[in-house]
Amino acid sequence: MSAYQQTVDIAADTSYPTDPQVELPFEPKQVLFVNEDNAATLFVSFDGKEDQGKLLAGNGVTFFQRARRIWLRRSGGGGTVPINVMAES
Repeated sequence: MSAYQQTVDIAADTSYPTDPQVELPFEPKQVLFVNEDNAATLFVSFDGKEDQGKLLAGNGVTFFQRARRIWLRRSGGGGTVPINVMAES
């Protein structure tokens, strides 16, 4: 079993950037996202264009998705949002 963990700070990204904020070193069986901010809502994309998930403030969600590239964005501007990304294969 492989495991990977990364913490990403999402600043004023209210749209998905050109390059993904997370590139996993292997194809995961599942990916856990934890929104460590207590106010901001975040969105997750596996293609950099469409929202595939929503992370409410202070919550986590697990995706059973085999995507290696992950984009993140805020619902509103300003501030820094720490998000913890953990993957397992």
